[in-house]
Amino acid sequence: VVEACSGVRYLIASITLGVLYAYLTYEKWWKRGIFILISIGVPIIANGLRAYMIVMLGHMSDMTVATGVDHLVYGWLFFGVVVFIMIRIGAFFKDEMVSDVASNTSAHEVTSSTGKGKWAFAALIIVAVTVIWPVVYTLEQNQEYVVDQTAFDGKYWSEKEWAHIQSPAWQWPWSPLAFEAIQSALYFENKEQHGGVFVDYYPDPAKGELINSQNLLVEPGELSKRIVSVSNKSLTFHNGDELPYELTRLYVSNTELWVASWYQVGGEPMVGTYKTKLWEGLSRLIMDRKDRARVMFVIEVDPLLEGKAQDTLEDLIRSRYPDLNVEMKTRGDALHER
Repeated sequence: VVEACSGVRYLIASITLGVLYAYLTYEKWWKRGIFILISIGVPIIANGLRAYMIVMLGHMSDMTVATGVDHLVYGWLFFGVVVFIMIRIGAFFKDEMVSDVASNTSAHEVTSSTGKGKWAFAALIIVAVTVIWPVVYTLEQNQEYVVDQTAFDGKYWSEKEWAHIQSPAWQWPWSPLAFEAIQSALYFENKEQHGGVFVDYYPDPAKGELINSQNLLVEPGELSKRIVSVSNKSLTFHNGDELPYELTRLYVSNTELWVASWYQVGGEPMVGTYKTKLWEGLSRLIMDRKDRARVMFVIEVDPLLEGKAQDTLEDLIRSRYPDLNVEMKTRGDALHER
């Protein structure tokens, strides 16, 4: 089980909610203690049930259900339902405050009626959301996608300062790790400066997972490759558009590479795994473009010119990303229109 599925986040969120709810709802310390203990035990049991259900759904559907972004959304919905039930049960044993006891009967009846209405509305929303996702998923699975499985080759990209090199002699002994992606590697050269563009492309929303434990820049434990630093940056194009990216400095043997990487969901570039996962879900729910990609622009850094490395990297992006983006948009729009 990977870290993301271990249930630790469920446990942290549940304990936080449990402590807050116990403090606000109960006056007696022993009731608070019991509810906090329940908030610790329930997510552990619930996560076991969730993992079992996902494994069985995947097994019984030949890995066509409960994989990809819906795997994550099922977890969100299940956790929401579990927390709702836990808090709803806890509400039956709440302590009455002094102000509640002193209030007259009619006011209490009005408050009780209003409270029941709110709980009923919340339950209706949860049921609706739980039903909507499988319906959307089923409609999406019934669509037949004709996917272009060829890699991006830069054949029709415009001629610019960064010239496309078909078979460079200086290819690096490195490439990003990706699972079930259409992988592309293009190499460029500008006044003896070496650069590359790597794309892990996922055109079919039902196949492949953009963010998981297998899609990495460097495989853990590989001694010949090591990451030195990671930071968030952004650049501005000539038309004023901004592009966020994550700058990774890594060494491959004795070669220093600077990698600018970002995710792209439905044509929207972004950094951050949580934001990207959320955007994947929204993209599928609103039936928007469904193609996804991890884009990486790379340059080889000359130790004597390290001060200009970021400018050189961003120059490569400004020069070659517009052509790549147009080609991805063409494929994504064609897939969306079918």
